[in-house]
Amino acid sequence: MLATLPRRTPALAWLLAILCLLGLGAGQTPAQDVVVDRDIIYYDGEEFYAPRHILDVYRIDDGEVRPVLIFIHGGGWTSGNKSQFVYLGNFFASQGYVTVLANYRLTDNSPGRVMHPGHVTDVARAFAWTYANIADYGGDPGKIFVSGHSAGGHLVSLLAVDPRYLADQGLSPDNIAGVLSVSGVYDVRGIANVFGDATQQRDASPQFHVGDAQPPPFLVLYAEFDLGNLGQQAQTFFGLLDGLPAEAYLDEFPGRNHGTIITRIANPGDEVAETMLWFLADH
Repeated sequence: MLATLPRRTPALAWLLAILCLLGLGAGQTPAQDVVVDRDIIYYDGEEFYAPRHILDVYRIDDGEVRPVLIFIHGGGWTSGNKSQFVYLGNFFASQGYVTVLANYRLTDNSPGRVMHPGHVTDVARAFAWTYANIADYGGDPGKIFVSGHSAGGHLVSLLAVDPRYLADQGLSPDNIAGVLSVSGVYDVRGIANVFGDATQQRDASPQFHVGDAQPPPFLVLYAEFDLGNLGQQAQTFFGLLDGLPAEAYLDEFPGRNHGTIITRIANPGDEVAETMLWFLADH
């Protein structure tokens, strides 16, 4: 199934604003205590780099088994840290999801510097750790979603459409319950400093792997005022999913830019949050 989400009407926009004022928008639940387990090492093998091979788990410790959301940060593959997204960990945990925020090695000046495929290899390792261990934190390993913003959207999308990276961990895209890519990058050609030559850049681009494996359900989100051609990339990537036996949804958020599409998610009644929570609950 391939579908776009319904366009927002002025009436819906007013309703969302009213719900926000009343504190009744999606994402508002009774206050709960979120437990955070920080800096868990998810990989300690060859090329282990302590600052990057770590993740945090956000959860409600009430004995219930809950679905899982892994979030991968952006930063152009050269910067960024899970600690920048504490608000997302708290928000999605409060909504009933065991939430994992993971670091990965970067293309920077650190001792752990990597180029492609080092970034996505680490994301696959973080997924494998989650699959093997999340039950100990109240999560359901059979319901693991992956999400990311910007470079993180690229990495989770590549993980889902190119089966090689999870195969190295003894897993497959079948183990992903769904992908939520926010302002992701689906064609990295031209970014030689991170991905190498033209052949490597093409190999690192998710859009060229659609059809390599049965993809999980996809939610592709982008902002009206996104960076560069990311809006067009989102539309192209979504279009490539057409005809495949999988669900895919596309939505643009008016008035938002590359930053605000992610930074406002924890705000009451936020439309991006509502869309993500709808997708999570529906799958």
